[in-house]
Amino acid sequence: AEVYYYKKQIDSHTLMVVVLRDGEEIEGTIEWYDRDALKINRKTAPNILLLKHNIKYMYKAEDRKK
Repeated sequence: AEVYYYKKQIDSHTLMVVVLRDGEEIEGTIEWYDRDALKINRKTAPNILLLKHNIKYMYKAEDRKK
């Protein structure tokens, strides 16, 4: 299920919010993933490589509470 979810978000360039274990939120699109990491492309900051063990959860930016 994880592979399908990442592929779907990559193919549709879905803007995602990634919440890290320390509470920091990273917003961007997923460029690629592997077993241990995600590469996130951001518009207002440099792109970032996130190790999966540092990710608490993620969701689509459009689902963010207003």
